[in-house]
Amino acid sequence: VVEAGRGNNGRRRQFRRRFGTKREATAGAARLELEAAAALKASRAGPTVSGHCTEWLTGRLGNLATRTYDTYESVFRNHVGGDPIGAIPLCDLIPGDLRAWMRRLAAKPGRGGCTLSQQTLLHCYRYLGAALNAAVAWEFLADNPLRHIETPKVRHDPSKTKAWTVGEARRFMATLAASATANAPMWRAVFGVVLSTGLRRGEIAG
Repeated sequence: VVEAGRGNNGRRRQFRRRFGTKREATAGAARLELEAAAALKASRAGPTVSGHCTEWLTGRLGNLATRTYDTYESVFRNHVGGDPIGAIPLCDLIPGDLRAWMRRLAAKPGRGGCTLSQQTLLHCYRYLGAALNAAVAWEFLADNPLRHIETPKVRHDPSKTKAWTVGEARRFMATLAASATANAPMWRAVFGVVLSTGLRRGEIAG
């Protein structure tokens, strides 16, 4: 029997083996001590970045909408667990690791042969940041190293914004006014506010 300290649950960890002779037992004990030392080092190091993200996300399952959970899971699986950063012990994570991670993401192929969009980089940054904030709360980390890394910038392209002309807006409102649909008056009121104030969907919905 070789002692390997205590696990994260506080219980003693022991390695047990049976041997036929004293010589085998002596040689086996040496191997067990090496195994125990490796296990003790791993337990003291805590989880890897990927392991922590998985545990944190599993705990959030009941608190996130299904679509939000699926997005988090996809980000962690493709861009954390599938990246060298996922194998780093959480307690060893430093800002330099995260800078290298962001550089790899920026060069990573996305859809259509292009690299990942700035919006995807921002999602990755925010999602890992949330998981690392939890690591601080759980006392795996004293500080979130990602806060020392610049947030990816998403630049708005005005050419991709399409707006109705005044004539198009008037025709739309006239169509609603002439509609016999039961909820047409409600939508006419809603779009009247939207067109006159410029409120976004989330703002008008409260």
